[in-house]
Amino acid sequence: MRNLLARIAPAPAYQPKPGTTRRALHWFFSYRLQLAGVVAIALVDAALMPAFPLVLGSLLNRGLLRRDMSVVIELSAEAGILMCLKAVTGLLGQWVATRYGTAMVLDLRTRLFDHLLRQPLDFFMRTDTGRLVNRLRGELQSLQTAATGMVASVVTNGCTFLIVLTVMFFISWQITLVVLAIQPLVILASRLIAKLLRRIERERMQQGAGLVGMMTERFNVSGAMLVMLYGRHDEEVGGFREKAGSLRRLNVASNTWSRLLQSIYMMAAAGGIVAAYDIGGDSVVHGGLSIGGLMSLVMILQLLQQPLTALSSVPSQFMTSLVSFERLFEILDLASALEVRPGAQPLELSGAPSIEFSHVDFAYPNPGEVPIPSLAAGVPAQAAPAVQAGETLVVRDMSFRIEPGEMVALVGRSGAGKTTLTHLMARMYDVSGGAVTFADRDVRDIELASLRAAIGVVTQETYLFHDTIRANLRYANPDATDEDLVAACRAAQIWPLIESLPFGFDTVVGDRGFRLSGGEKQRIAIARLLLKAPSVVILDEATAHLDAESEAAVQQALQAALAGRTSVVIAHRLSTVRAASRILVLDHGRIHESGTHDELLAAGGLYASLCEVYFGVPVPQAAARVGG
Repeated sequence: MRNLLARIAPAPAYQPKPGTTRRALHWFFSYRLQLAGVVAIALVDAALMPAFPLVLGSLLNRGLLRRDMSVVIELSAEAGILMCLKAVTGLLGQWVATRYGTAMVLDLRTRLFDHLLRQPLDFFMRTDTGRLVNRLRGELQSLQTAATGMVASVVTNGCTFLIVLTVMFFISWQITLVVLAIQPLVILASRLIAKLLRRIERERMQQGAGLVGMMTERFNVSGAMLVMLYGRHDEEVGGFREKAGSLRRLNVASNTWSRLLQSIYMMAAAGGIVAAYDIGGDSVVHGGLSIGGLMSLVMILQLLQQPLTALSSVPSQFMTSLVSFERLFEILDLASALEVRPGAQPLELSGAPSIEFSHVDFAYPNPGEVPIPSLAAGVPAQAAPAVQAGETLVVRDMSFRIEPGEMVALVGRSGAGKTTLTHLMARMYDVSGGAVTFADRDVRDIELASLRAAIGVVTQETYLFHDTIRANLRYANPDATDEDLVAACRAAQIWPLIESLPFGFDTVVGDRGFRLSGGEKQRIAIARLLLKAPSVVILDEATAHLDAESEAAVQQALQAALAGRTSVVIAHRLSTVRAASRILVLDHGRIHESGTHDELLAAGGLYASLCEVYFGVPVPQAAARVGG
């Protein structure tokens, strides 16, 4: 235990960031009607707490000691009614408190989900998914527990303490003072142990997030395949056991110190009961207190310990909830780099739009900077290397215009900036300088949802949700009928496969679609694009995984899909590049050449050399690929 605590970095007293407490209280008090119900039921519940011991004391004095069965029956019935009322208020209170807590968490969870989906692509590239999901799940669960239990606990136990203490004073003020004299020691021990438990809990949250992150990475298909192919099973198990062992030691420490705290409460309660019997017994012997009064006092004394114990832990619970709020506010306060300008309007198109880049510069965020360091797989942010601003640009002073309905191909070496340009068109990122316009409107002046709705993208690495083929297709068009699905799948040359499956459209494709081959996933992605029917189509190696037999049919389907639409194509296929009305040859983030296939080939520049390099033969003999 000592070694474990030595490894936990001593933490100064937690001080929430300015404004955290105010914002947290705003969430707690946002649901006033439910909160009023919690308080009202808690007050009734608190009033019933001392009533039962008083009835039993009266039953002993007036009924059993006087051998009066009518009083025994009457007071027994009252005790039974009180127990039933207590049960009803407990059930009703739990229901109202749960509705209150879950309503708060529902709104907070939805706001977080919405805010995260508005982040630029770079956020997800730099964030450990496992840690992010673990934070959302763990902190929201913590807040739900706090909202459901802590608010009701404060009201119920606060009122119970005052009512019980008042009743005890009326029965025996001497015993009450003795019991109260013990409480400062209990509260002091509680605060010391609670401080230690917070340190352990913070470390446990970090260790748990790391463990979840490791499982998230290894349990998806790609991660599991990587472990298998590199034969790292034993090393992975060893690393997992080490992390899990550290978490286990923290759990043992947390439970041990929690149990010690409970033992202190029990000893304090036992001391109060011993004092009650000693002082109260002497009072009974000398006629100052009845036996029933002493029994009622002892029972009420046991009731007093419960609210004291609960109230002493409230500050710790509230501070813990503040930690949870602060960790969630850290996400909510993350400024989106894709904020839409005031007055932005939807993109209303009557046909294919133009796309224009005007002196565009773009640089990816510094690799040493992460949006939220604690979510970056536990790797501390590195100091950014000293570089000149121009050296970080991946797109430099880029200017070109794509006319409505025009098909433009992007060609260049790996890293030339082709995919980056398509990301800027779809506003996955914002430009560092210059502007990107759709239909002569700056994309930052267009509502993001309407901009994305006008664009259809098929990438080389197709992503499918772990759901049915039908659900994956309808993700593009929820209102699509089965007939629409069949037509799109026929055009994408995937219908014969779907038709042959035992469950057809209801076949589950597996994690990321790994139950399908690369070419099959690609064709489903093309069918999904056809269902969306966008005004702008971006194809990033969309036919890379197709075999020779289906490529011609899919190319024909794509030509029909691209007709009348503005399209941008990144391709390694010669047939695709030659079909473009214009080819932009990129090199180091700039447009090096522009023209048709024949024009660029005749110029003998970079485009021609790329053909030679990639195929090793003169272009007329190259049958399949063009460098990109």
